[in-house]
Amino acid sequence: VVDYLFERGIGFDVGFMKVPIVPSAVIFDFKPGQKVIPTWQWSYEAAKSAQDTFYIGDVGVGAGATVGKALGLENASQSGIGFSDIWINKVYIAALTVVNAFGDVIGPSGELIAGPRDPSSGKIIRTTEYMAKSNYVKVIRGASTTLSLIITNIRVSRESLSRIAEYAHYGLASRIEPYNTDYDGDTVFAVTTGEVNYDINPINYYIKQVVSESVLSIFNWVRIKT
Repeated sequence: VVDYLFERGIGFDVGFMKVPIVPSAVIFDFKPGQKVIPTWQWSYEAAKSAQDTFYIGDVGVGAGATVGKALGLENASQSGIGFSDIWINKVYIAALTVVNAFGDVIGPSGELIAGPRDPSSGKIIRTTEYMAKSNYVKVIRGASTTLSLIITNIRVSRESLSRIAEYAHYGLASRIEPYNTDYDGDTVFAVTTGEVNYDINPINYYIKQVVSESVLSIFNWVRIKT
């Protein structure tokens, strides 16, 4: 991505050149027997083919995402990448989220949407209930990561952007159970176009809501075995 932007003169202006600054994060999506690893060309082609419209569900980075890993990757449920956005007066808030969590995904009424499958019955079980009864979990440390990108148009400081990212974590925690465990490496990025003057405090609730809905949107497009 840095190469792609540098070739097009996009980046932080240091006077005599523009230096692309590209924060990044990845999910662990390797599977037993996998013979392919990602290359820098994949990212270059992704940047080159970026569009205003895109797919959600078990596609792209979401294709390798799973949730409910307490019984191992082989018994986890398929997850993916989701999106949600909202306009509040002149304020725009959007969330793009890939859920590759150790825990389960919980619906608005507390219902279990996705989690580990019992090897004997194939039924989805709750991770928290399983962990309360068993002191054993079959996980690869570092194999679970939920990533979310929050996009807005309000003019805010870096400190306020950090606050936006914090509220995004609340949205993730409302849908992922348990969230941000020792097995997870969860990361939120927050960016703004800085076009609108607006107080951040009234929109904090909507940040949480949009992130929550971005998680749920995944499972409108992913088939979960029950």
